[in-house]
Amino acid sequence: MHIENDEVYRRGYAMRSALTDIYGIAEKICMSEDEDEKRALLDKIKQCVVQVSELEHSAVSNISSRDVNSFHMRDTRALVVDDNEISNFVVTNILDSYGVKADIALSGKEAIELFEDNEYDIVFMDYVMPDMDGIETTGRLREMKNGKDQLIIGITASTVPKFKEGLNKLGVELIIFKPIKQEQIGFILSKELSNKVVIDFTSEI
Repeated sequence: MHIENDEVYRRGYAMRSALTDIYGIAEKICMSEDEDEKRALLDKIKQCVVQVSELEHSAVSNISSRDVNSFHMRDTRALVVDDNEISNFVVTNILDSYGVKADIALSGKEAIELFEDNEYDIVFMDYVMPDMDGIETTGRLREMKNGKDQLIIGITASTVPKFKEGLNKLGVELIIFKPIKQEQIGFILSKELSNKVVIDFTSEI
């Protein structure tokens, strides 16, 4: 995460301090026999948890395109829909560097089959494919269970107005261009799936 050294230590110390408070309060709850005291202590724990959550949210919101190596994702799955094996190799390796498990579909038909049997946090959708294009495939996914609100990112090798317009009508506003770069994927993950971002406060600046 690209922030000044003193800011890294400040946030890291604040989070460790809050967690230490939680452990200490929990120990007091276990030792106390007074119900009123236990309730008061539980309220203190809730306040500490909120503090930790706010610190993490603040850290995530400050991630920029320069900070692509300072975080990883927890319990995150992606579906990459593209018939270009080189592009798939690049995208899946970038996703893997963030701890994202990725499935590959080489056609719209494969994408539909995988989507039917699995749940994904994010889908990367190419435009030109052998059986059905990215617009039709996206439309089919939208009609499926859990497909209405699925996060889908368009990917294309060149500016194609028809692709952009077709995806926009299906609720897809973000399209990235090949060759895909790590900065693009990192920015998308940190902003669109910020609830799954785990910050590395000790990474080198």
